[in-house]
Amino acid sequence: MKLFAPAMTLSLLLLLSNTVNAQKDKPTAQEVSKAKTLKEKYEDEDVVISDKKTEITFSRNSRTNKVEVREEITTTFFSIASRADIGYSTGYDNESSRNIKPY
Repeated sequence: MKLFAPAMTLSLLLLLSNTVNAQKDKPTAQEVSKAKTLKEKYEDEDVVISDKKTEITFSRNSRTNKVEVREEITTTFFSIASRADIGYSTGYDNESSRNIKPY
């Protein structure tokens, strides 16, 4: 119970810092033009994926004698509306690890 309050406080601070950093600077004229063109094509969408890259590497861990797989996914979302919410979830099993890098 002693660890609950500090852990909850840290979680809230991380959540707030990611929320604050999610807003980009004012869009350029080129980005506004691109957003308008994409909005005409995808009328019902507020966000599109403008780029997605997946890189998978395999290596053998000599200590555990297991093959380890590293999957690195980079996704660039592009807002085509004046305001958009993005829900993104991911899961993992008991042998996986996650290293999420905030921008």
